[in-house]
Amino acid sequence: MFDRPFISVYILPEAMFLVEVGSDRKRILQSIRVDLPKGLIKNYVVTDTDVFSQSLKKIWAKYKLREKHVAIVLSEFAAFTKLLTLPKVPVSEMHEAVLWAVQEYLPEDIENMLFDWKIIAQNLGTTDIFVVAAKKEAIISITDSFEKSGVLPFFVEIPSLSLARMDSKKTKGSLIVYDNPLVSLVIFSYEGNVLGSAVVRGNDPQTLLSTAKKMNTHYKDRSITTLYYSGLAKELYDELEKTFRLIPKPLVQTTPENQPDTHTEYLIPYSLAMAQLSEPADPFSINLLPQAYVEKYRSSTKKVQFWGLILTVTLFVWVSLFACLATYLFITQSNTSLKKTADSQSLGQKRTETANMVKQMNTTADAVLQIKNISVLPQDALNIINLSRPEGISISQYKFDFDLGDIKIDGVAKDRLSLIEFKQNMQKSDQFGSVDIPISNFETETNLTFQLTAKYTPVSKKLTLPSKTPNQSKKSSDL
Repeated sequence: MFDRPFISVYILPEAMFLVEVGSDRKRILQSIRVDLPKGLIKNYVVTDTDVFSQSLKKIWAKYKLREKHVAIVLSEFAAFTKLLTLPKVPVSEMHEAVLWAVQEYLPEDIENMLFDWKIIAQNLGTTDIFVVAAKKEAIISITDSFEKSGVLPFFVEIPSLSLARMDSKKTKGSLIVYDNPLVSLVIFSYEGNVLGSAVVRGNDPQTLLSTAKKMNTHYKDRSITTLYYSGLAKELYDELEKTFRLIPKPLVQTTPENQPDTHTEYLIPYSLAMAQLSEPADPFSINLLPQAYVEKYRSSTKKVQFWGLILTVTLFVWVSLFACLATYLFITQSNTSLKKTADSQSLGQKRTETANMVKQMNTTADAVLQIKNISVLPQDALNIINLSRPEGISISQYKFDFDLGDIKIDGVAKDRLSLIEFKQNMQKSDQFGSVDIPISNFETETNLTFQLTAKYTPVSKKLTLPSKTPNQSKKSSDL
């Protein structure tokens, strides 16, 4: 999702942990711990967003952090998790079914909570769904503080999901014991999906061992095949090995460059920073980001795409202008040279040279006209595509081959009818030919990820120049 430095933040009432990684996601640039004033976060709600935002501004200035998008990890104590087993229903009705079912377990009214869910498994007649919820007030107080400081949150999750993501092999029946002096966790995951978690204040070895045993008993129908331990307590390490008869493995197999503390207090923000996160509106991931910030992220992304389009068009216009200017200068210089030598040449020589000059000028003019005839501005095609796009179609990427007139569109459709209507609208336009959407894009009923290809006829009809040789590079524009 990102090709620039990335920052993740783990927030507890006592302290805040930041990890900045490079664009390659292999180098940790900075790992920062900031102790928070007592009472600034009370009951996992920021009591004064202005004070917190000022603290964030100072942190960004002190450590010279330039990235203005962050991913946030809430305290596990601030969240509620539940594994639901529901009867099979159509995907379009799934959210409503989860909404009704989860209200029985939430500690507060649904209006005061933000929640998200993910399908874990689909059985013969039931569907297993993992639900994460947190107080709306707690999440909004944190996201508002970041926005006031000039930083836009785009992802919000909880520590158990971050740690489970570190199990890259997604083994069956994994038990994760995270030992930390502030807040410890015991997590049971199955094939990379969290089924249950227990949070412990502090890191008493006996408490963590007892919690791990209870977790194993609760999920006895799914045997533990892998045991992970993150911490420094040798006593707890030995007890876990003795109890489960498995050698505890570290969640991070190799310590990243210049980062000795990855296995301890920075593990949670590090696990999120190294992840390939989805867009905020992705229906297949759990993201507790408030809807208002989803829209702000979309707006921010569209601005970047708009300026990219303006830059491409501007570059194309300037290249054409310089080509015309070079032709004009060539003709002017040739005309001047002809005038200077006209008096010293015979009439026959003048006629021959003049004819050659006219021929050369005509050849140059023909080349300029051919370039002009096959030149097509990208926004002409984009305007027609946007007019053809019905409600329910979200376009994430355009690809336009200026040589062949090939257009590729990637996006998400709300349902099949919207996608079919989009294709039909494109086919009605005399500007497009060979509009095609693979049948595999219609496998689901809603939230269909699709790829549409079409031929832009104003380009394909104007292809009169000789075809490119195999060693010539292909010019395309990603919009």
